[in-house]
Amino acid sequence: MMYSSDSFSCSDGMNGGGSVPPFLRAYATRRGYSPIGRRYDDRRVAVVGVRGMFSWKRAVGAAAVFVAFVAAVSTSNSWRLAGGSPRDGQHLQDSGSNSHRGIFEAFEERYSGSSAGGGGGRGEEGPGRLELKATNEYGEYDRGALALYGLEMVVEPHRATRITVSSSRPRRLPPSENSEVSENSENSEKSPSPPLSSSSPRRYYWLLVRADRSGAPLDGVTPLVDTKVAGPLATVTLTDAGEKYALLVQQVEADGSLIAEARVTITCKYVRRELRSLTGEDRTGFFAAMREFYTVSLEEGRDKYGEGFSNAKHVAAYHNSPDYCFHNGMHFLNAHAAFDLWVESNLQKIDPKVSLPQWDYMLEAAHLGTEWPSSEIFSPDMFGSALGSPVNQFQISDGWFSNITSLYDPRGDILTPAESFITTSHNSYGFVDGVYNFQALPGVVRTSSYCGLEVVAEFTKCEVFVDCFESSTTFHVWASCMEHQVHASIHGMIGGGFDCNIDMIEFHEENPQYDQGLLTFTLGYVLANKWPSNSLMRDFNECDEQCDVDQGEPCGCTCLVDPFEWTDDEVYDFMEDVLESLRGRANGASYVGEDVTARHPYGFMQEGERLDEESTMLLLRQMMVIGCQPGKVGAMSTGAAPLDPIFWTLHSGFEKAQHILQLSPGYRDAYDFEWVDADCGDGVAGGKLDDVYPWTEQTLGLGEGSELLTNADLTEILHPSNPKLPYLYEAFGKWGTCTDWDPCPECSDTAALARQRR
Repeated sequence: MMYSSDSFSCSDGMNGGGSVPPFLRAYATRRGYSPIGRRYDDRRVAVVGVRGMFSWKRAVGAAAVFVAFVAAVSTSNSWRLAGGSPRDGQHLQDSGSNSHRGIFEAFEERYSGSSAGGGGGRGEEGPGRLELKATNEYGEYDRGALALYGLEMVVEPHRATRITVSSSRPRRLPPSENSEVSENSENSEKSPSPPLSSSSPRRYYWLLVRADRSGAPLDGVTPLVDTKVAGPLATVTLTDAGEKYALLVQQVEADGSLIAEARVTITCKYVRRELRSLTGEDRTGFFAAMREFYTVSLEEGRDKYGEGFSNAKHVAAYHNSPDYCFHNGMHFLNAHAAFDLWVESNLQKIDPKVSLPQWDYMLEAAHLGTEWPSSEIFSPDMFGSALGSPVNQFQISDGWFSNITSLYDPRGDILTPAESFITTSHNSYGFVDGVYNFQALPGVVRTSSYCGLEVVAEFTKCEVFVDCFESSTTFHVWASCMEHQVHASIHGMIGGGFDCNIDMIEFHEENPQYDQGLLTFTLGYVLANKWPSNSLMRDFNECDEQCDVDQGEPCGCTCLVDPFEWTDDEVYDFMEDVLESLRGRANGASYVGEDVTARHPYGFMQEGERLDEESTMLLLRQMMVIGCQPGKVGAMSTGAAPLDPIFWTLHSGFEKAQHILQLSPGYRDAYDFEWVDADCGDGVAGGKLDDVYPWTEQTLGLGEGSELLTNADLTEILHPSNPKLPYLYEAFGKWGTCTDWDPCPECSDTAALARQRR
């Protein structure tokens, strides 16, 4: 399937005869973008990937003449017009099918014998051009983003949008023998008239109809609005995300002669914005819907919102599945974009106005540095404290989500028999969690601390983000950079961990040669990356497999070795891979150095200086001791990370970045988009192009398809040129404080305006 816009071909004859009204020809050509890994030539689309190459012929559509319409205004959309009859705020009533026929017959008479886009009420040079502007409470949609997506106008679902005739450019007069008149007419073309008022004696025809994917009006459908007596302002509320509409506005004299017109394709899509840029009303709406998503039971939710509804715990069980891998490869982007779409569609069942915002944590990196826990994101007005309190074992206790609970599932029935294609992991107490996360707390845990030490680390700065674009030439390398250098360690920094077998505050006091940044960097790796799977010392410990939430003795692991009895060479040989992995992590080169001439090439560093051998060995042994007896970590440090609501603001920013890569000519045309498979292990799906994931079109709210989707399917469905994708992004030039980076020079306001006027 191909989701770039279909070409729309017009000719003198169609369906055995008849002419295409020239006003329809304005919709004939729409620029489309090729899906990931594709290159266009004039007639073929080549898909290059591990599955080989194949091609499609581009679909060619034909325009149809509108001849009659049913007399009724659509009940799923509303439309108000100002400056005419009926009064502003009153819904229009359709004037009947005969008037529809009359309007289109009048168009044909006006354009009879003229070229596409030409003709007019007077003279042979055609009507002038009206400039339209669509605004809501956020103002006008970013014109640079319009250019990037190749769209003319965006109206957000369930959000009243004002469409205004902002100016009128009179038609060019026929050439005159008087050079002065010709010069004046040229000047009048370049100088638009000022915004028009509703008291203007000139009147406006407004016609809005559903359109196909190319923007061509559909034949034989009921207009959503058709009025001849209106002013230069209309308010429209559409409800169907992913749909297109054709809008025609004509300015006419009192005698009905045509002065100027505008023909625009409206695209109805949600706009995903940065969380802090939302209006107060929309931010409250998002948090209210999210709280319902987290607190309503699955059974109650399906009674209230329909059988297809899933709540937060149900979704978290999917993310915690051992059957699929969602990380460490190109599939990271597909998987999390699909999760985001799934959750957004469920939030919209609660409140149809909500879209999923993203959190640009590069702003915290620039303005707060290591003090990021003090961000307003972690205020009671949003997600609640980042640090938490040891008094209640760091369970979230303030903000919108103070009452959310962990997922206790001792019988394993969170997933239904119909979901036999997926299982989820449980800890020894029966909670959906990391298998070796030994906690049985009723609330969701979050703490920006490791073993009592507050995290001293920064989120990734925007300069690193921009460098991923500039230093990569393949999608595979870019995706890895995004996942490991930008997404980086944010989960562990927010999730944290406690109940360690070493008092690290006391250790730090006794060993001041280590700064807290180095200690929390190494602890974050052990606690967030190794504890939940017991993957650091699993050959040297014994762990409880089944525990009772009411038992007196806590569950845990018993370490069978003492790393302080190992020689330095034995410790280094065991931990060398860990050191290499640490060096490759975000900021890793600041804390792990490599000297190929040294007895032990890798060693810890701080402030640009390598620590002595004794200090490196002591810290390595401490890591082994702590890793041998896993304690407790926050939800964000496990596969059940979606149990913490802040999870849902982290990943859509990567999809926004991917839209730049796939659409901006400077990257789209220069990058190699070939898919590179990842090996997720025996029996684990997700890393290969043909691997299935646990979603269907029905799950994602994108159709009726009931078959599980592959990475290849998701690559197509989630491509930003897919007209049915229900959302888009804005502000592509805003990433942290890197305001001097222009990801799409071709998408300037001038380019966007030029495209809007085609």
